[in-house]
Amino acid sequence: MTNLKHNTAADQWRALALCFAVTLAIFIPYVGYATQIPAMMQDLGMTYTMVGTLASASALAGGIVVALAGVLVDRWGAKNVTVLGLAINVVGQIAFSYAPTYETMLLARLLQGAGIPLLFLGPYTLAMRWAESSNRLGIFMGAMLATDGIGTVAALYGYAIILQDYGWRNGSLIGAALLACATIVAFAMLKEPPAYQQRSPARAATFGETVANYVGVVSHRNVIIAALFLTGVWGTYSIAIYWVPTILMEENGWTEQTSGMVGSLYPLVGMICAVGFGLISDRVGRRKPLILISGIGMTASFVGAAFALWSHQYWLLATMLPISGLFAYGGLPLAYCLAADSVGVALAATANGFIMGVGFIVGGVLYPLVLGYVKDVTSLYTVGFIAAAASLILLNVAAVLAAKDAKSAGTETPHALA
Repeated sequence: MTNLKHNTAADQWRALALCFAVTLAIFIPYVGYATQIPAMMQDLGMTYTMVGTLASASALAGGIVVALAGVLVDRWGAKNVTVLGLAINVVGQIAFSYAPTYETMLLARLLQGAGIPLLFLGPYTLAMRWAESSNRLGIFMGAMLATDGIGTVAALYGYAIILQDYGWRNGSLIGAALLACATIVAFAMLKEPPAYQQRSPARAATFGETVANYVGVVSHRNVIIAALFLTGVWGTYSIAIYWVPTILMEENGWTEQTSGMVGSLYPLVGMICAVGFGLISDRVGRRKPLILISGIGMTASFVGAAFALWSHQYWLLATMLPISGLFAYGGLPLAYCLAADSVGVALAATANGFIMGVGFIVGGVLYPLVLGYVKDVTSLYTVGFIAAAASLILLNVAAVLAAKDAKSAGTETPHALA
């Protein structure tokens, strides 16, 4: 069993702060271009389906990469995977800024998509490892999920000012420079907990044992349920950050900054429950009840968002979106914790990779793509919102009912796969 008791609380909180700061950088390539969609459509002659495909393509590439990258984290280290993800996105951001056609832009998004999820997987796993012996897993994961709120606001509001002043091409180059700085910081300052710097059971495993561990992890009931839950959250998050700002600008004449701020409220307000629910679950030792409350709340509020769009009450849309995010981010860190409790922290990277991969491929690909296609076919956004709301009933409520709370499996591989 891995023993991390010699890690002090100060070391753990310092590591969390670094993981938090590095993760913020990824929102520049992930969502930063959202407020420039109308300008990009005009420059490159894109349709709504093509815009949706940009988001879906990066999510597809990310889902394929991250589903297997958990094994790489276990073998190569969470820090190294984090640095790799940042470096890939520096190159991708530069390629995006110089893209002369839609096709080359799509290729740039595929490259960025391969790197973006590594910036979630690496730091999240690193934070889990530092929290392993402290009974702070819930609060640490809640804090890491709070990066979605702060990072999205920084990308859709603060970064939007840069893009507006310099244009989306030159602004993207500035984004690449910021990513390069983050890469240097990650390389110089991030580190694994001492026990993981030595040798983990997953790194010493043979190829056959690695395959067996992977199959055992991804077939665990709670890991599958966490992946389904993340699919609903990531799908609606994609709608909030990619499409809602465009809707508010086109349908109601809102400014880029204001529209971007509304979109960013989905994860920003969610920070409250992400940290709060994580703390409560650590104290009571249960995850499922809070995840279920989260699913019910986000489903009900997204139904309200669909109604707001149907009735052209854009102020109500702007209100329902953060409420949905409030509930969504309450359950999101607990879904990761539920999986880690079930398979053990030593295999949490493998579980996280699978969970994120399913979320990226299904939630990140289908939701924005379907909404863009529906808009082209019907000239309405409403049908896409209704379909998204209906999916949450299955993914974020019905699926959670089948979950089972588990005591922390620690780091012992045999127990993790039991």
